Amino acid sequence: MQTATATVLAQQALLRFGAGDFAGVAHLLAPRVEWRGPTPSRPDGTCGTCTRRQIESFLSAFDSAMTVAGLSVGRWVCEDDTVVVLGRVRCQSRADGAESAFDFAVSLTAGADLVDSCWLLAHRAGP
Repeated sequence: MQTATATVLAQQALLRFGAGDFAGVAHLLAPRVEWRGPTPSRPDGTCGTCTRRQIESFLSAFDSAMTVAGLSVGRWVCEDDTVVVLGRVRCQSRADGAESAFDFAVSLTAGADLVDSCWLLAHRAGP
């Protein structure tokens, strides 16, 4: 049953992210989330506990620089209460309109119908 919850949460998070609904993404998170990935204060990555608001702030900072032009998922791996999603996000710079793409891996763990752990890895996609 937990896998189903984690999968639904991952699907909802990706749909909301792709639509620019960062508050909606934050509402899928537990009040405090084990976070491994970039934050506004540490864009190169950090690990520790973050609040929903901190994650929403990171996503809003991303949105202030880039617009999501497309999001594709290549693979889902589900086990127990964790889902790992591999995909690519295409973005356009708000400053100059330049396009770029990032390959990503996100791992979400569900607890009590909310995401309580998230690992986010992303790097600029090759040509």
